[in-house]
Amino acid sequence: MDFLELLKEKYGSELNRITHSIGVKDLAVELCKKFNIDPIKGEIAALFHDYYRYEDNDTLISLMDKKDYETYKDMPWGYHGLAAGNKIKDFGIKDIDIINAIKYHTLGRKNMSMLEKIIYVSDFCEINRTHEGSKEVRDLVLTDFNKAFLLTLEYTYKHTKDLNVKELLDYYGGLNMKEVELVVSEIDKLNMQNIKVYDLSNRSPLFDYVVIASATNDRQANAIIKNLRELELKGDIQIKGIEDQDDAWILLDLKDIIVHIFNEETRAYYGLDEIYSPFLKD
Repeated sequence: MDFLELLKEKYGSELNRITHSIGVKDLAVELCKKFNIDPIKGEIAALFHDYYRYEDNDTLISLMDKKDYETYKDMPWGYHGLAAGNKIKDFGIKDIDIINAIKYHTLGRKNMSMLEKIIYVSDFCEINRTHEGSKEVRDLVLTDFNKAFLLTLEYTYKHTKDLNVKELLDYYGGLNMKEVELVVSEIDKLNMQNIKVYDLSNRSPLFDYVVIASATNDRQANAIIKNLRELELKGDIQIKGIEDQDDAWILLDLKDIIVHIFNEETRAYYGLDEIYSPFLKD
């Protein structure tokens, strides 16, 4: 089946839709090759993801799997993907990964496969996209795909304020990454040394990130507590606990982020950087 020809037959007069789908296809194929995924899967999912984009809701519901409708009936913006993912089976496609990549290219979901994420991000940032965030994500997608995926979720939430997207952000760690950036910014403002961020989001059931920095004097160490409390008052972070050991080591528990502020001697003695070094986030 030539899905590009199928798309042209359906949207021959809608050049923007065809151009967009080809843009998604080009980026998806490149990403599939990068991550050792069959590029044909990316091509099919990309070319068919918007096949039912302009159908009315009643038509889309009739094309959807009944279980999908019951699950997502309050999210009509995702109907076209759910319909296309169900109906592509009629064109001989049985691969569940392709089907799911099409179904969830707008909605997203927990436990997305790499192909699903690729289509989700490619739809957001393909070369023809000009909306807010599209260029930022596009500039990252080939060098830091995970960050590009999180940014896609963050911009989607910013644009829609959809609580389901917020739930996905929490699940994939996007909001926590925002908190990490805020914390690192406050540490950097105080001119602390050797700031390191370690990503343990897929390795620890207790926290997602560890931030370690060296304070060169007591004033810096005490100031970070004050600054982070101010962030908490604004609702930007949540502080669960603080342990202060005579300014040689301050530990701040920010729920999903652990912050260690050491003096250099204490930092070297405990050697946490060596323990976490495999998980250093660039």
